[in-house]
Amino acid sequence: MSHAVAARSSREASRQVDRLVALLYAACLIAASVLAAVYIENLYVRRGIQFGFRFLSEPAAIPIDHPPIAYYAYTDGYARALLVGAINTLKVSLSGIVFATLLGAALGLALLARHPLVSLVARIYIEALRNVPILLQLMIWYALLLHLPARDRPQAPESTFVLSNRGLSVPMLGAELSPEFCALILGLSAYFACYIAEIVRSGVLGVPRGQVEAAHALGLRPFHRATRIILPQALRLIIPPLGNQYANLVKTSSMAVAIGYQDIVSIANATMTQTGQALEAILLIMVVYLTINSAIGIVLFLYERSGSNRAR
Repeated sequence: MSHAVAARSSREASRQVDRLVALLYAACLIAASVLAAVYIENLYVRRGIQFGFRFLSEPAAIPIDHPPIAYYAYTDGYARALLVGAINTLKVSLSGIVFATLLGAALGLALLARHPLVSLVARIYIEALRNVPILLQLMIWYALLLHLPARDRPQAPESTFVLSNRGLSVPMLGAELSPEFCALILGLSAYFACYIAEIVRSGVLGVPRGQVEAAHALGLRPFHRATRIILPQALRLIIPPLGNQYANLVKTSSMAVAIGYQDIVSIANATMTQTGQALEAILLIMVVYLTINSAIGIVLFLYERSGSNRAR
């Protein structure tokens, strides 16, 4: 009986300590928020700036190369310029996710290859790239692209693609990608493919061996074993950590500012410099990344849930 009373008293004391810690944390958070609000208000007052988003309608003196939508500097407002930056961020994020997933899946399967040379090459690639800072990799890719031969004469319309120090051009489709965009896609894809490869490898290895042996016993061909037995079960293990890597890729794309790509961070920085509305610009950056990552998370959640329903 005495042990039960002592255990009950210990649990109650632990709950009281947890409540006290939670109250202290809430009090500190409220105090920090109030102090930050007062500091920001005083800072804005000293600079003669009024908080708000009215500046979005003012003409933006921000030239943007290769805008994805119609944009005219010194004529269109900051809202239009920030929209161009948000679209550029979305374009880089989705392109990086697609290429990183494809390369990561290939590397993950290479790690599982029976041939030791194939798995060794994949392992060397993964260990070499994921242990080098992504910012340094972006700089290297950008420098390599800038040192490519120049494109001196127009290319024939039937040309498949042309890679030069001005980026990637596809005359057949009328598309042209800047060297900054190409360097960003190469760097993000190569880097995050290393982590996706490990996720794919662990997901495939997580499929019970008995399932694979049963597929062998039923006489299923290798393609059918992979698509009907291994892949559906591996995806349930792959999707959750894959979503984390997608979110990391989207947030890491903000390093585009280091190589001159005009994403939402770059445009927002220019907006802060010209208008002084720093807090508003930072809030807009947060909204853009939160929206992109939330949308990706919802898509992956719905896909995972639909897969679970099919499995039942």
